[in-house]
Amino acid sequence: MTNLELFDIIDEAQRTLVENWGDQGKEVIALTFKSRKFDGDMKAWLKFCTTCGGNWGGMLLTGVRDLYPEVWEAIPEDMGVFAWNCICNLLILLGIRTWEWELSGAWPPSTRHFACQYISCIKIKCVFCLIWLLLFSHNLL
Repeated sequence: MTNLELFDIIDEAQRTLVENWGDQGKEVIALTFKSRKFDGDMKAWLKFCTTCGGNWGGMLLTGVRDLYPEVWEAIPEDMGVFAWNCICNLLILLGIRTWEWELSGAWPPSTRHFACQYISCIKIKCVFCLIWLLLFSHNLL
C-alpha cells in the first residue's frame, strides 16, 4: 500500500466520523492522534476484544474501552444509524490495519466499507419494519 492510498483511507475515516458524529467526531479524531497507534491487523485486534453475544460493534468497542479509555469516553452515546461504519473507521484511526483483510482475500476486494454500510442498512430496515408493525398491527387483528 502506498502512502497516498493510506492517506485516502485515513481521510475517508475522518470524514465519516465528522459527518456522523459532528463535533464529537472531531474530538474522537483528535484523541486518536494523541494516542499510541495499535500495531496490528484485525486478527490481532480481536485478541483484545470481548464477545458480546453476537454484537460485533459492541465486541470491537470493548477493545477501544480497554486499550483507549480516553477515546472510549469521547464516543457519542448515540452513534447514529451508521454506527457500524463509524466503528470501522475509528479502528482505522487507531492504527488497526483493517484493509489487510481485504488485501489478504479474507474479504472480497473493495468490500471493506460496503460490508459496514450493508449491515447498517439492514439495521435501518429492521427499525422501519418494527415501526410499521407497531403502527399498523392493530389492523391485522
